[in-house]
Amino acid sequence: MKSSFFNTIDNFWQINVISYIKLLQQNPIRIVLLILDLAIVIFLAYNLIKATKKLRVWQLIKGIALLVVITLVSRLDTFRHITLHISFYYDIWGYCYASYISTRA
Repeated sequence: MKSSFFNTIDNFWQINVISYIKLLQQNPIRIVLLILDLAIVIFLAYNLIKATKKLRVWQLIKGIALLVVITLVSRLDTFRHITLHISFYYDIWGYCYASYISTRA
């Protein structure tokens, strides 16, 4: 199990990351564009976080981020019971939310 996981990571590294680094070495302009792209995304994310931190939306974002992290961690092979409960609660709350929206319309 673990060897196939590490083989998958190694294949991903060889195929995607190293080939992308070689591509960047061949085209130096792409490095500048990559840095500019990252700077724009970081600037926008920083301003979004700074603007929402003063509002109650920040609590919602933290809650959603926590659910996403718990879901990703629970999908590891050893946490099948937690994954079952999380998927059950997602289904229940999704149904409740859909019912609430349909009654408001």
